[in-house]
Order: sequence, then structure tokens, then C-alpha cells
Amino acid sequence: MSASAGRGSKVAIDIGGTFTDLAAVDEAGRLVLSKVLTTPRRLQHGVLEAVASSGLEPGEVAAFVHGTTVVINAVTERRGARTALLTTLYLGGIVERVERCRAEVPALREVDGAVVACHRAEDVLADGLGPSG
Repeated sequence: MSASAGRGSKVAIDIGGTFTDLAAVDEAGRLVLSKVLTTPRRLQHGVLEAVASSGLEPGEVAAFVHGTTVVINAVTERRGARTALLTTLYLGGIVERVERCRAEVPALREVDGAVVACHRAEDVLADGLGPSG
């Protein structure tokens, strides 16, 4: 039966700094695992390779979720471009709230001696965004 009929494999992929891991449950309820090297410049290649090495047929995937530690690794290692956090008024001040939490939990203040974020990197938008942006 095709995945479009609501059946098929359920696939989860984690793109890490070194490995891309796949865990899936096929239609028969069997656990399928795959681990391949992450392809840093083309993350999608590692995902496709993990699917191919798992033996799953892409057309039979009913659900797909993925996560990655690539961004948090870049932030904590202070690599990559300078970033900013944009929030709406509803979430305004979120960085200050995080800073208060950091004061209470020492492990959140620094990673290997480096401050993770600068509280001045937040801009607050005057209004929320609608469905069209």
C-alpha cells in the first residue's frame, strides 16, 4: 500500500556534526537504523544517503521528521555568521529572560569559557506577522 493511503514507514533523522542517524519503523513494525557520515557542505546528501543505506523506499515513507545539532554546535563553537534574534512584542524580552536563567544556572552562562549569546542581538518587531509574512 502506498504512503499516500496513510500507511508506510515513519522516519526520523538527526543531522549531527559527525554522523547523520536514521531511525524508522516500517509498516511491519520493525525498527530500521542507519548511520552515515554527515556531509557538512551539503546536509541533504547525508540525509539521502541515510535513507538509501536503510533499505527504505522513499515513496513508502508516511511520516518524516528531522532535527539537527549543526546550528547549536556552530553557536557554541562560535563558528559561522553573526546572528540576531527577531521576536514579536509577544515574545519581546526573551533574551533578558534567558539571561536571568543563565544567572541562576551557571552551566548556561558559558560554553568552554565563551559567552553563548550577546543580549544586544535581539530586535523586537512592532507587530506580529500574518500568514503572508
